[in-house]
Amino acid sequence: MSYQKKNTATSSIDCHASSVAPLDYSFLSLTCCSEAVDDEPRNNSPRKTKAQTSSKKKILEKDGEPEEKPKSKSHGIKLNNNSIGDLGTLLTTVETLFENPEGVYLVDLSFNEVATVDHLLHLPQLRSLYLHSNNITDLKEVDKLATLKHLTKLTLHGNPIESIKDYRCYVLAKLPQLKQFDFSQITTKDRETANAPAHKNINKKTKKPKTEG
Repeated sequence: MSYQKKNTATSSIDCHASSVAPLDYSFLSLTCCSEAVDDEPRNNSPRKTKAQTSSKKKILEKDGEPEEKPKSKSHGIKLNNNSIGDLGTLLTTVETLFENPEGVYLVDLSFNEVATVDHLLHLPQLRSLYLHSNNITDLKEVDKLATLKHLTKLTLHGNPIESIKDYRCYVLAKLPQLKQFDFSQITTKDRETANAPAHKNINKKTKKPKTEG
């Protein structure tokens, strides 16, 4: 998986939905979600202005023990452009970082190595989920997302499943709650095409590449 591309498409998306910007742990070479707990989000990094950094609460030692980080009032987290494959620590990470973990509704995991979505299902309020440029090979992962009833924005392009015939139609048929898919608004025509009988039983897995010899 290449991480040369920068993910700028979601930088201004959903910013109107919350007065507090998403916690930004992008481009930090993280290999699992829990590593974000010991790192500073880019929102509070030294790259920002003095006015912003001066208001940051520092983790000070008290009686030889570090004080607990203040929890964020944000409702979103950006973990894009890292090397995350296993999402097993996602829920505990969200519980550690957020004041209201049950209210997290934006997760950006684009440009990582994610292959399964199971652990995302523990965030039932998800509205916006960015999974483009990962390693999802089976459309059964899309079936799982149907339990996220509030999900309205989803990206999956750049995953191996994109090469499956009628991939877009399958996703729209399985996730009728979506309003935007792969950064494209879903039209009435899209829905009609997706619900055609021909798109109900497509091959859910990507074909394995042929080996020579």
